[in-house]
Amino acid sequence: MGDSLDDDFVRRMERIRRRLEEDIDRFIDEIEREASEIESIVRPGYDLRGRIVPLYSIQDLGDAIKILVDMPDLDEGSLNIDVEGNILHIRGRMRRGVRISSWTMGDNVEFSEYEANIDLPIEVPSKSKIRSRLIRGFLEIIIYKY
Repeated sequence: MGDSLDDDFVRRMERIRRRLEEDIDRFIDEIEREASEIESIVRPGYDLRGRIVPLYSIQDLGDAIKILVDMPDLDEGSLNIDVEGNILHIRGRMRRGVRISSWTMGDNVEFSEYEANIDLPIEVPSKSKIRSRLIRGFLEIIIYKY
């Protein structure tokens, strides 16, 4: 009779252990998902190699996507726009660099380029569907869906 009580106890403890492990796995998955979301929101707007990640907005116009990118002092001749699937790559030099001194970034950092990799809500069918123009320090990009 003692063995059956021990066996029953062991089975119950194993069931409890499995449930705890499942709960811990779900909890870890949830933490990783939330950390990834937070990281995408608070990603720094610069890197120490002198590149600024510009602010941008995306608007769905129905037959096209409009992206407005804040790029003051952009040298329009250096602008490079490329696309891979649904990722839009934008890179360009500033006409003059901007030097910033801050204890959070080290001594002096000079920013001289813009670089952005933007997740689009659509797959871009072809680079020929992309139009861009510079308007008072803002790069307007129109991507036609069809």
